[in-house]
Amino acid sequence: FYDSHAKNAHVEWPGDLPNFDLSTCEINTAMCCWPQDRQANDGNGNCKTPYDTNCYDKDPADNTDLCFVDLSRSLQGNKLKGTGNVNFPHDNSNGEGAIHCHGFAWAND
Repeated sequence: FYDSHAKNAHVEWPGDLPNFDLSTCEINTAMCCWPQDRQANDGNGNCKTPYDTNCYDKDPADNTDLCFVDLSRSLQGNKLKGTGNVNFPHDNSNGEGAIHCHGFAWAND
């Protein structure tokens, strides 16, 4: 995907996921975060090849200080399969660990 479609095509909006339903999005923003690096040698984390030995549970390039997660807002997207809130009062090893996020916003027109 990285070497083909991601560089040469548009990716379809993930509208089948409840947290990406445009009819309920009032602030016109989207953000995705990754707690693990799974793309080797892209300069964006410490995942390396061969994947089986050097790309298991590796850290992404840390660009975010995650403070709070409302698990009920993403029931299908969290590994905990639970509800409630998770607080991360500190950064990195004392908090959420390395996490990498990208987001964007759009106008109403």
